Order: sequence, then structure tokens, then C-alpha cells
Amino acid sequence: MNLLACPGLLVAALYGSVICGVSSSCSAEELHVLLINSNNGEPMARQPIGLYLGRDDRSYLEQITASDGVAIFQLPSPVVDWVTVGNASQTVWHCSPPRRSTFRTSEIFEHGVVAPNTCDKKGKRKIEAKPGEVVLFARPLRWFKARSGAARESAFIGVDPRL
Repeated sequence: MNLLACPGLLVAALYGSVICGVSSSCSAEELHVLLINSNNGEPMARQPIGLYLGRDDRSYLEQITASDGVAIFQLPSPVVDWVTVGNASQTVWHCSPPRRSTFRTSEIFEHGVVAPNTCDKKGKRKIEAKPGEVVLFARPLRWFKARSGAARESAFIGVDPRL
């Protein structure tokens, strides 16, 4: 393939971040992460999402979700076999814990993956992922004042005593 015919491929050859397929157009391997509010099913905007590349967690990428709740990652070439996806925010409760959010990239790109939702134990939120997409769940922390008795003892800032 002629590198000068596709300027993006020339850059990719130098930096190793773009994959150019058999077609004449160049495209990067994009992984989309959709963050859903477990309470109401709405997308969560302006939240940091972390992506560890590989099983050794040595390479890390971070993006902020857009207004549609999606963070888009450009995966470097060659694409790793595994990724661990997680919400990197300290202002939400992580309903898809990173220890249960490690997935094969081939599964993500072929079918899409929905991470476990530990905040919805009854399975009320049915969401399907598109190919190339990982769906994560979180919910806003509840900030409240302690009243009296046992509630005061278990009411740390940002901790829901019902958990």
C-alpha cells in the first residue's frame, strides 16, 4: 500500500496509532464507553472514564464523557487483547466495579459488552451494547446530614448507610 496515497497512514506508520484496512479510507480503532445513571437510565455527562490496556494495567488512557454519556478512545496499534474499563470519578458510586470490567477487545468490537450493574440487583435496567461499545453503570453519590441515633454513626459524607 502506498503511504503517500493516504496521509493518515503515513502518520500512523510513524506513531503507530491508526489502523488502515483493506479499503482506501483510513480509520482508527475506536472504543466507545457509555456511562449510564443506574437510578434513571440516563447518560451521565462530564464524567472521567479510565481505560487500562492489557491485563498488566501498565498503559492507561482517560477521556471525559460527552453530553450523550459517551467517551471515545482511540486504541493504539496493535490493539491489545484485553481492556479494563472503569469510571474514574470520585463524585459517583461505581456500579460497574473495575475488578469485574475486564473484557476481550474482540468481544467488544464484534458484539459490544454491558458491564455488570451492582446497583440494580433486580435487573430492571436492560441495555444492549453496540459493536465497539462498553456500557458502564454509576449513580450520583447522596450527600446528606446525619439525624440521630444509628444513622449518625453510619452517615459519613457521601456514604449511603443503606449500602
